[in-house]
Amino acid sequence: MYRIPGSVAVQDVAADGRVLLSVRQGQPRIFGRAAGETRDRDLSWLDYSIARFLSSDGRTLLFDEQGLGGGPGYSAYIRGIDGSPPVRLGSGTGLALSPDGRWAAVMDLKAPDHAVLLPTGAGQPRALSKGRIAQLHSARFAEDGERLRLFANEAGRDGRIWEQSIEGGEDPRPISAEGVLGPVTPDGRWVLETLPEGHRFVSLDGKQAPRPVPGLASSDDFVHFTRDGRFLIARARGRQPVRLFRIGLASGRRELLREVGPGEGVGGRVSNIEISDDGAAYVYTTSIHCTRFTWRRA
Repeated sequence: MYRIPGSVAVQDVAADGRVLLSVRQGQPRIFGRAAGETRDRDLSWLDYSIARFLSSDGRTLLFDEQGLGGGPGYSAYIRGIDGSPPVRLGSGTGLALSPDGRWAAVMDLKAPDHAVLLPTGAGQPRALSKGRIAQLHSARFAEDGERLRLFANEAGRDGRIWEQSIEGGEDPRPISAEGVLGPVTPDGRWVLETLPEGHRFVSLDGKQAPRPVPGLASSDDFVHFTRDGRFLIARARGRQPVRLFRIGLASGRRELLREVGPGEGVGGRVSNIEISDDGAAYVYTTSIHCTRFTWRRA
C-alpha cells in the first residue's frame, strides 16, 4: 500500500476505504559538555549515534553507531567529549569503560551471551567465557577494574548478577539471588532494586533485610553512584529538560545538581544520560524526529 523509509503507523480508516498513515522519520544524536564549557557540543558521528558510558574523569565517551554506518553488528567507538575525533574499537554495542580507561566492554550481537573486552589503545580483544549464561543484558566494571559485573540470565531462569575476572579463563559466577538485578553500591554490599512501588537496597549476599533508599523518590530514575560511595545521582522521571539530583546515601539529603536538555534549536527528548560525579561534564542522547500524515487508498 505504501513504502517509505521511516516508521509508519495506521492512525485511522475512512468510510471510503482510505487509510490515514503517520510517517515518523528521524535519528538519535549525542550532545555533551566538557568541564568548563558553557555550551553543549554535538558529539554524534555517523547516522545513528547512542551514548553508552562516560569515563569516571568525565572526558571519554563510549558510544554506539547502530545505523548503516555502524554495520549489521553495530560498532563501538570512543571519543573525547572535547570534540576530538572518534576511534572505532570494533563490532558490538557498548556496555562500559574500565576505571583505568584501558578496556571497553561490549556485547557482540551475533553472540549476546558473553562480554568482549576491546582495548582502547594497543592490545588484543578478549572474548570472555559465557559459562551458563544464555543472555547478557548489560555489564559494569567493579571498582577495582579487575572484575566485570554481568546482568544476565541462564536459559529459562530469572536474571541475576554475575561476576567474572577480566583476565579471562574463568566462567562467570552468580553473586546475587535469581531475580535480584540492579546497580551495585561501590562497597559491593548492596543492590539498588527498582520495584513498581519504589526503590530499595537489597543485600547482595541476602543476609540482611532490604532497606529503603533515603531521598530517592519512586518517580526518580537512577543514573549512577559516585565513586567515593557517598552519593547517588538520579533524574526526575518525565521532566524535560531533565533535572539531575545528587542524593546523600547516609543522610538522604537531596540537592539539584543541574538541568540537562536540548537547547539552541535542538528538539527531542533526552535519554541515556551520563554525568560526572561533580556534574561538570555530561553527555546525553536525544532523538530528533519529524512526523507527517498522509492518506492512502487501501
